[in-house]
Amino acid sequence: MCVLMYRVAAGIQTVLILLVPVEVDTGIWWLKWNEYSAAGWTAAVLGLINLVLLLPSIFTEYNISQKERELLMRGRNGESMKLPTPDPWALAGLLFGFFITAFIYVLIETLAVPFVGDQYGWSGNTPQLVIGVAIMGGGILATCLFPVSGWLARKIDERLVMLIPGFIPILLGTALFMPYPGSTIPIQECYTNTSESTSPLTTWETSTWDSVNSSWEVSPTASDLILDDSLPPSDPVDILHRLLLLSDTAGETTDNCTGGCPIEQEWCQSVPQLPLAQLSVAFLIIMLGYPIAQSINQGIYSKVLGPRPQGLWMGVLTGVGGLARIAGPIFVAYIYTELGTYWCFGVLLAGMILAFCELIALYPRLVPMKLPTSKTQYAYDGPAAKPQPNGTDNPPPRQVIVKT
Repeated sequence: MCVLMYRVAAGIQTVLILLVPVEVDTGIWWLKWNEYSAAGWTAAVLGLINLVLLLPSIFTEYNISQKERELLMRGRNGESMKLPTPDPWALAGLLFGFFITAFIYVLIETLAVPFVGDQYGWSGNTPQLVIGVAIMGGGILATCLFPVSGWLARKIDERLVMLIPGFIPILLGTALFMPYPGSTIPIQECYTNTSESTSPLTTWETSTWDSVNSSWEVSPTASDLILDDSLPPSDPVDILHRLLLLSDTAGETTDNCTGGCPIEQEWCQSVPQLPLAQLSVAFLIIMLGYPIAQSINQGIYSKVLGPRPQGLWMGVLTGVGGLARIAGPIFVAYIYTELGTYWCFGVLLAGMILAFCELIALYPRLVPMKLPTSKTQYAYDGPAAKPQPNGTDNPPPRQVIVKT
């Protein structure tokens, strides 16, 4: 569901870019409504609706794990059942795998717009529109893959489903983001235009706070501020208001830049350009592997925990995903901007290889929790469960003894 919501959010952002003008006059000085802030305000409204839906008076909690445990105890004829401790190595391995796949997806989602702008010289709204449509297309593919992953997990060991159609495509896609020698990256060129005209606010807006503060000897009233804009404001809110409403002609400086990689990113002059076809293939296979890897990973994680209250552990899983979403933009800001494509995707590829190898090493541990045995209890946990004594995955038939 989270995967689908990420795709839907990208689609909403694309629609807002098309529908919202560059700037809309809201009549409120602190409320900015344009093609960039519209998505943020929409997300804030949806978050408020979500908060209301989760209020105790509306949301009702059902302890599914407790009900499952009661059913198991009922099948044991009232025998007490003490659950073993979850395998910490299996949980740690699944958490790391979940983190690295989420991190790669978030990084691509964050980096996609500036990346195509740098690599191909696209400018204006073109990068946002192209990436938004691409992520929406990935969402449609993910919707089709979710039922397929469930069907595969019933036919094949779900651990293999997680690794082969899940992790391997992400690993290959990350490797394809490494460019090979060929075309060069276009370099951005900027032309600066400066206007020297002044306005009544220029005398204090262009000064430092200390110099303005020391020169204020009279504290004007609110009516003075309304009637005379030449007086400096004393109300902090009014100060912020005026700072946000800088005059269009007060020392205005505009940079007219062509598309391409900024000259500040020195690596653009030595790193080759990533071909658009290679980028498309890499993006596609990562979008195909991500929903399978994430959904099966969470399913195995839940089975390793067993029939116990999982709120805390699922919170840990959600926290790991949140950490990936926080670290993604930071990674882009420092690694990609300062070091370039090879370092950025090389580090990601190394992390993906490490996650894949540790999951293979922990393969025997990635099984459902082994519950205490009982003569009256049989359970089938899928192909990953231990085979039964009769040579099949199905439990042997119960024997009924009739006393005569």
